[in-house]
Amino acid sequence: MTRVAPGLTSLLLGASLLGLLTACSKSPPAPESTPEAQAPEAVHATSAPHDGAASNPNLKKPSEKLVNCTAKIAPGEDPTPHFRPGATVCFAAGTHQVNLRVEVPMTLVGEPGAILDGGGKGPVIHIAKDRIIVTVEDLRLTNGYAEFGSGMLVDGYARLTLNSVAFEGNTAGQGGGTGLGARVGELNLTGCSFGAEDDLVLTNIAKAQVSETTAHDVTVLDGAKMVWNGGSFDQLVIRGTTTRAPEVKLVGAAGEVHNDTNLPGTLTQE
Repeated sequence: MTRVAPGLTSLLLGASLLGLLTACSKSPPAPESTPEAQAPEAVHATSAPHDGAASNPNLKKPSEKLVNCTAKIAPGEDPTPHFRPGATVCFAAGTHQVNLRVEVPMTLVGEPGAILDGGGKGPVIHIAKDRIIVTVEDLRLTNGYAEFGSGMLVDGYARLTLNSVAFEGNTAGQGGGTGLGARVGELNLTGCSFGAEDDLVLTNIAKAQVSETTAHDVTVLDGAKMVWNGGSFDQLVIRGTTTRAPEVKLVGAAGEVHNDTNLPGTLTQE
């Protein structure tokens, strides 16, 4: 055991007390600056929301329907890689050279001024699958060509909603439906328009609810069914077969009706 001389013990004790007094007399260090410690004005100046429209020219504020787009398509871009179940594919303003085959439930939306141009190579839009739900909104369909359904062909038994879709400048085929031709499916048209040469044809077992839509020529054939509310048409032709008769109901719709005398359909007007 090591012994310490009494004098040395007193000297060490005094040094310890002196060090403790010196440490206690020093001021505590200033706290580091944190975001909470900054002036409120500085926090607010850096927390302004980011405006996506400023960085993405395809995102237009007036088109509120484009908020939930899963893909935004510029003219010249191929939209088909984005055709997935539940997708909302949005087309920017401008002309898109496309022939779209839709086989999954999805939505197609256009910004103001968006045009889908078929290039004379087939239907602009072809609804080609059964049991799918498809919505098309705010688009102009033009320059399509097919024997039937040049602007839009519906030969899959789908549920199809069209809102503010314009059919204009499509090329007539032998089967008609220059604007829209539907053989099957359940269609709901609201606020749509058809150019002078773009007729609407429903045939086979297609069913359509049409509201506030304008068209020049409309034809309902075979066992097709149509209810037309408001809006107008120049001429509506109704013709059945020896085994099937179409059904048409007009509610406040203006236009001339020709119900075939030999093979008439069922016509109700309110």
